[in-house]
Amino acid sequence: MEVIMPDATQPLNPAGTLAKGVMEEVLTGNVAWLDDVHNVYGRWTQGMLGTVQELVRLWEGRFHEDCEACKALSACHTPLDLQRFGQAFAVKASRDYAEGVGRLLHVAVEALGPRAAHGPRG
Repeated sequence: MEVIMPDATQPLNPAGTLAKGVMEEVLTGNVAWLDDVHNVYGRWTQGMLGTVQELVRLWEGRFHEDCEACKALSACHTPLDLQRFGQAFAVKASRDYAEGVGRLLHVAVEALGPRAAHGPRG
């Protein structure tokens, strides 16, 4: 067995050469599987990102509305003013939460729904 000594620019690394060969085999032999993994985790990541964005949008909007409600609450002088304020606040908050839940459901359906076929595997 002949051992060739590496020169000063290339250190001896038989494990690295072996690992490179193994990884090339894994990657070329499992292209379809890796593509499936990429698609699944890519869709999952996009779905989670969309969910977080919608939650932040909802929380930010409600926070702004709650700050404005504090100003309006301080302007109430009679029990009738308080009743009208409370009713308007409840209606607006309910509408905002319903719309937010609708957007979250839309994001979830988009993330889990079928994708267009691609490649020879469909």
